[in-house]
Formats: sequence, structure tokens, C-alpha cells
Amino acid sequence: MFSENSAWLFRPILVGGIVVAYEYFNGQGQPMMTHFKVGALGAGASLASGYIGNMLPLPDFIEAMGTPIVTGATFALGRKFVLGSQNGFIMDGIEGGVADLVGGISMRALDSFW
Repeated sequence: MFSENSAWLFRPILVGGIVVAYEYFNGQGQPMMTHFKVGALGAGASLASGYIGNMLPLPDFIEAMGTPIVTGATFALGRKFVLGSQNGFIMDGIEGGVADLVGGISMRALDSFW
């Protein structure tokens, strides 16, 4: 289902959707546009980390976790400095990294299903 040419697009979409869902269920009193902004930041962080992760020369045992780590750091920095979040840097980093990890696992599951 996902070829190499289209996988770079679907993974950030999945990550953005996961972040929007997480933000929606944690902050139900906020407007929906706030959740979409954070989701777009998560998708952008995943897209950027896909390019950065492929360029970095990482050891083999870290290569599998390189993209989620870079996504978490990029997401936390973007949320702190672009959106002006008052959340903790560690929690934002964990949120972005776990969303990218779940997005990657779901990509593999969907790819093997179809």
C-alpha cells in the first residue's frame, strides 16, 4: 500500500492525527483550532525528522530510534518557541516522540495488511 515514494507523506499525516487526538482528549475545553495547530506542528516535526534522520550517520542500534528522538526534540522546540506552550519540555518531547513511534508502527502494520 505504501511505496517508498508515498511513505514520506503518510507517516507525518498519521503522526499529526495522533497528536490531534491526544491533544483533544487531554484539553477538551480548548478550541479545535488549537488542537489542529499542535497536530500540524507534530506532522511538520515528523516530516523534518524524516529528512534529518536519513542524513545523520547513526550507529545501527540507535538508527531505529533516531527518527522518533529527532521528532520529539523538534516537536518540543517548536511547541515551546513557536506556539509558546507552557507545558514541560520533557512532556512535549515524549508526546512527539511517542506519536512518531506509533505512526511508524502503524505504517508497518498497514503496509503488511494490504
